[in-house]
Amino acid sequence: MEKNLEKYRKEVKKRIIACATFAVLIVAAFIVKVFVIGGIPEFKQGFLIGFIPIIVISFIGLMIIDIRRLRDDEKLKAAFIAENDERAAAIRIKSGHPVVIYLSEAMIVVGLISPNETVSKTLILAAVAQLVICCVLKAIYSKIM
Repeated sequence: MEKNLEKYRKEVKKRIIACATFAVLIVAAFIVKVFVIGGIPEFKQGFLIGFIPIIVISFIGLMIIDIRRLRDDEKLKAAFIAENDERAAAIRIKSGHPVVIYLSEAMIVVGLISPNETVSKTLILAAVAQLVICCVLKAIYSKIM
């Protein structure tokens, strides 16, 4: 158990670095898009101005949670047990959690890149619908299993 906990500690440190890197890259990409490449199309401005800070704040929140876990061995152990719980893993897999998250992220990115307003809105709404369905399935399977 102790050996696995040390591996998990290293994994949490890597996760903190990844969150910080992604947060900085997202802010940098937004700044480059707005000031270097050119302005944002009007139909995407509201979405991006709301979406970018929420994503960056989410990464910062995840970093804070992981930093607190690293400082307290009891929290780290509880998080390790929770992440390696077989029931929770089965629920995530049945609800399509890993695949749906990645597909939805890809759809949102493609929707943001697309210059066509209809395509952008359709892709982003479809991604949000997928995420909502995934959350509903996860809740249903949590009660059933």
